Amino acid sequence: MKQTPPPVLFENLVNEVLEPEMVPVVSKLKEEKMRMNEHDEAPMIPEVNEYIKRKLAHFKELAGSMNDDRNPEWESLDKCFWNLL
Repeated sequence: MKQTPPPVLFENLVNEVLEPEMVPVVSKLKEEKMRMNEHDEAPMIPEVNEYIKRKLAHFKELAGSMNDDRNPEWESLDKCFWNLL
């Protein structure tokens, strides 16, 4: 990712982040959605669903492999809060 603030143009996002094999699929979906009314539903696209499932599984595995660096110790934060009051 380019570490730029939102909003990011959809076309830039597609071209810079999406895998090349998915670009034509997403471009076709975008074209269809542009021809439709705002509330119309486009037909399901199996390639998009599989891509999303694959990415979710990948990121879930990645997140599961990371160390839990959350600090359950609230005492110092509580003291700071009460001192501000």
